[in-house]
Amino acid sequence: MDNQISGGEISNSVQAGAVYGGIHIGQDSLLNFPERYLEASKLLANDRPQARTAALRTLMMLGQDHPSHRQTVVDELCGYLRLPLPDGDPVESHVRETAWRLLATHLRPRRRDVPEDPNPNFWPGMSVDLVGADLKHVNFAGCEFFRADFSMSKLPLARFRGAKFSKRAMFHGAKFSLADFEDAEFEHTAAFSGSIFESRSSFKGARFRSNVHFEQVIFKSAVEFMKMEAVCAFFAEAQFWGDADFDGSRIENSLWRETAFIYGAACRNFTLDGKSSIDPSVPGDLVICSLEHL
Repeated sequence: MDNQISGGEISNSVQAGAVYGGIHIGQDSLLNFPERYLEASKLLANDRPQARTAALRTLMMLGQDHPSHRQTVVDELCGYLRLPLPDGDPVESHVRETAWRLLATHLRPRRRDVPEDPNPNFWPGMSVDLVGADLKHVNFAGCEFFRADFSMSKLPLARFRGAKFSKRAMFHGAKFSLADFEDAEFEHTAAFSGSIFESRSSFKGARFRSNVHFEQVIFKSAVEFMKMEAVCAFFAEAQFWGDADFDGSRIENSLWRETAFIYGAACRNFTLDGKSSIDPSVPGDLVICSLEHL
């Protein structure tokens, strides 16, 4: 089970007053956000991992008590996560894990331990910029994003189950291993163009209320699209190395130009609700490529 940050940990620590990495956080100091913010930001470059972790927690505590500065805090946290991750540094990997866990804590409208209860630390309307970030594994299940950009990021283990994206959700060129987008909701354009899914992935029950782009995506294993809903899905030049199951999906319009199903992979249970350039469920309509053509 994922480590969780308790609902009242941040606000209670601030109200009581505490010292984190040499920074005193109390009711009086919180009145001066710029100074406290700059001190914490500088600590993110500290050589000691304990100081960097303290800085991350301090930033989130400041944002909790200063709603008008929350996007600034999120931007700082994302900037830290975009920094190159040193190879073979488990300590820094742990600090990065703390960073995304803190971020996720504030992006969930509901408590994870008691899902029916609202999360008192939820920050609505936040946008994240994690372009090119090496995130190892992340769990953003149940989170809400205003805008989200994970383009060119590395997401070996990515959980976005039940996440909601109000505006554009960009995953251009991202590299996934296991990816879980089950029951995710996309109110605006979602772009996975050029992404690579190394292992099994799922979009089961996902709802795309605008265009979703899978052009030039490589699915190296089976992918689930069961009960997925989409206004328009683009699969042009995509490669499926494993079966794609569309059982129960509702796709109003789709484009499949030069789509490849290889290694004996099959498109299963695809039905048309509207218009499509081809029907991948009809033999001969798919473009089948062998390895020498890839």
